[in-house]
Amino acid sequence: MIKRGVFLISIIFILLLQISLAISITYTYNSVYDQINAVVYKISDNSFVNSYSSGSTNKIIINYDTSDPNLIYNTYHYKQGYLPYLFTWNQDYATSQIKKQSNCQTPINSVSIPDSATQNQPFIITVNLGSINNVFVGLTIPSFIPSQLNEYYKADTNVKLYLDNNPNPILTQPIKISTTGNNLQFTPSISIAGIHNIKIVTEVTDDQCSNAIPDENIDTITVIQSQQPPTCTDECNTIGQTRCYSTTLRQTCTLGANGCNYWSNTSCSITNQVCSNSNCVTSATCTPLWICSEWSSGCNDQQMQARTCSDTKYCNNLTDNPTETRSCTTQTLQNQNQSQVTQTCVPNPICNDWSECDEGMQTRTCLDQSHCGLDEYQESKNCNETESQTISLTTKEQSDAAKFNERMNTTINEMLSRISEGIQELIKSNKYYFIISFGIIALIVILILAYVGAHKEKILKPRTKIIKSDKKAVKINDLMLSVIESLDSDERELCYLIVENEGVSQEELQKKSSLTKIKLEIALTKLERRQVIKKREGDSPRVFFNDWLK
Repeated sequence: MIKRGVFLISIIFILLLQISLAISITYTYNSVYDQINAVVYKISDNSFVNSYSSGSTNKIIINYDTSDPNLIYNTYHYKQGYLPYLFTWNQDYATSQIKKQSNCQTPINSVSIPDSATQNQPFIITVNLGSINNVFVGLTIPSFIPSQLNEYYKADTNVKLYLDNNPNPILTQPIKISTTGNNLQFTPSISIAGIHNIKIVTEVTDDQCSNAIPDENIDTITVIQSQQPPTCTDECNTIGQTRCYSTTLRQTCTLGANGCNYWSNTSCSITNQVCSNSNCVTSATCTPLWICSEWSSGCNDQQMQARTCSDTKYCNNLTDNPTETRSCTTQTLQNQNQSQVTQTCVPNPICNDWSECDEGMQTRTCLDQSHCGLDEYQESKNCNETESQTISLTTKEQSDAAKFNERMNTTINEMLSRISEGIQELIKSNKYYFIISFGIIALIVILILAYVGAHKEKILKPRTKIIKSDKKAVKINDLMLSVIESLDSDERELCYLIVENEGVSQEELQKKSSLTKIKLEIALTKLERRQVIKKREGDSPRVFFNDWLK
């Protein structure tokens, strides 16, 4: 029994000791009735202790650890639309107050305005404002502000700029007044020469204020008449527009001091970043879009062909880049002191998407950039198959072309030989009349044979239906869409106009687009260089997409 009593006494003593090491304080709010929050931090190291909420009541009970008499706590009380209240507790009692600021004003410390400016040219006005202590007079700003209360120690303010007697501001800027950095700038321009009044007005809009008192500053500026209308050659159209100038160089459209738009440079400085689609991105997340030129027409000394490929998205990712060199096989044939080179051609097709399933079959159109057989051909496959059956230039058609070429060469050589023999016989018989007649006939025959030889590909090539008008709308495929979307704004605008009416003349493009004549020529030249459009010829050329893109 004695042991049991000692045990109970020990338990009671421990409980009393635990109670003595903690103290509870009840905060009662009279002016605000509910939804009040509080957070407790240690002053010694600004470490978080606990957070509390009154809920639907007007009271918060907070427990403070008193085991260490040197511990001091900061308790931050706050509620939406009211000023925060800081209570420092070290075993002393105090009442908590949460209220709105009765009169709020953001004072204007100084305004810097130039004495003069040029008509229609922007100039800079710098405004220096007071700090949060001036707006919330009497509010204690702690040295440490918890992240939950950052916005409670700032004051929302609108700063407005008025010109002369205009009751409406010509410019307005919002600003959050804090403990530091309460400066801003205006960049207006005035179109009328003379002396003008400029008024700066501040107005507190923060819901922690019950009443806002404006502050204002008035100054003058002399606007000098421009000697001549401003001339400007914009490098870009839209302020804030971005583009990739190179693999690691990103440019932004910026308004210059002379009122002209220009490209300002920003490097993608972070390691493994490149500029793609007008943004600095990680190389691993960038998907290249390769565009390649045609293979060189002949083989070099190393029996190789070459082409140039460029990534229009500047991904700087060479993992899956297309090959730019390939080998070619040559065989030399001797025929009457003339050599003829036959090359082995490697197809390089670009194909549209497969058509919808029709009677169990799908088709698509392909373009061979290497021109090995038919430049344009169709592929077909069963709807449930993945491999395609190519309808290309057949072996018979290739054989016919070779035989035609051989017959033409033989015929021309025989004709030249007979003409030479006939001329020699006529010279011996002194029949100059027949020589002249025979020469004219021979010349006509040679011209006919030369024309047929030069156009033998067209004669053998299967004829397609000829469209009388070369102006038509173009069906956009995935390849064309991805290429157009990767272009700059000027080039993209022209591409969409050409899609609506391919074969449009350059003069019509000038009328339909928003570009100046110089910008139009620059954009068309870039499209030619990237092989998006065909080469333009003549005084007023018509514009067509390159075949590989359609």
